[in-house]
Amino acid sequence: MVDQQKRRVLLCVAGMTPQIITETLYALHQKGEAVDEIVVITTLKGKDILVETLIKGGKLDEFCQEFGIDRNSIKFSEKNIILLQKPDDHTYLEDIRTEEENEIAGNQICEIVRDYCRDENTVIHASIAGGRKTMGVYLAYAMSLFGRAGDKISHVLVSSDFETHPEFFYKPRKAVMLDLRDGRKVSTDEAEVSLAEIPFVRLRGARLELFDDEQTTYKSVVERTQKDLEFIESVSELQLILKDRRLKVSAREVKLTPQEFFVYYMFAKFREKSEGRNGFVSLDTIDSTKLDDFCRELSRAWEGIERGFKDFGLLKRGEFVQNLEVSGETRKDAQQRYREVFSKINKKLEERGIPEVYRICSEKFNGETIYGIRLNGKKIKFKS
Repeated sequence: MVDQQKRRVLLCVAGMTPQIITETLYALHQKGEAVDEIVVITTLKGKDILVETLIKGGKLDEFCQEFGIDRNSIKFSEKNIILLQKPDDHTYLEDIRTEEENEIAGNQICEIVRDYCRDENTVIHASIAGGRKTMGVYLAYAMSLFGRAGDKISHVLVSSDFETHPEFFYKPRKAVMLDLRDGRKVSTDEAEVSLAEIPFVRLRGARLELFDDEQTTYKSVVERTQKDLEFIESVSELQLILKDRRLKVSAREVKLTPQEFFVYYMFAKFREKSEGRNGFVSLDTIDSTKLDDFCRELSRAWEGIERGFKDFGLLKRGEFVQNLEVSGETRKDAQQRYREVFSKINKKLEERGIPEVYRICSEKFNGETIYGIRLNGKKIKFKS
């Protein structure tokens, strides 16, 4: 279910058939789904046709009027048309035909998707129906690399007589007769327009900051992600060695401070037990009762004596445990303290080359930020 408070962006690749945009809008409208903004990635030739038909030609205005949609509610102008361009001299691509032009398109499409996925207030609906086939492939793969839980990929399906017909942009309420190339006439009542939503794997193991480096390419992001996946597949488990406060993934190890280990241990337990939303919890749910359980478990491992939340301070580690209770007037301070600890832990894991799936990360659920570890809980083992 899409969060209605978020900006809904229809992100398209398009070439010589701008119809796919209004056809996709039509299919979404039939499903009761609105769009706040349209962003189109294209070439110079594609832009000229988009402007002449959808903007100057008024096809988008006609669509909105036909179905009672406020045209001003959909942000779309020439500024929303992103032209692919060469990185060296910044000249725009006329078309995508050569190997070099395909590489340029891949890099830029991936970078555009990454930037939109950074905005937590945006939901992306990516349409791969238009443009060169490689453009659609790059858009789909970029969504797989960076897409989030609410983002979607789709392909609009139009019955053969109307597909790419220069006069067909959507199925109008009042039927219109169209001339076909073979001399036949056909009524738009016979047109079928539907949206095929394409399930996709959301990897997000390719960190968003990888594209901050101007030298980074789509190919390098894919290669880095593939290495991460191969590494994850090659290991059987994540081990938490309690006594030494170590995390071990295959041959890679990380030593944590008592505070860092306590927090990581707690979230590893949440994941193992699928607490909250499949191991992801809100910080507001971490109260003294939960902390008490973890204090007893770790005091047994560290000291051989079971100590609860109230007397854990006798271990000279208690101050940080007391400060981790998220409640009352100290709620915001405790939340910030958790985020700081997450950052320290994740930095150590990254320095040791341990992929993102083992780190503590955040997700949005029902407008709330929840935190957890994405690794399958069955792969988490606790060693004394």
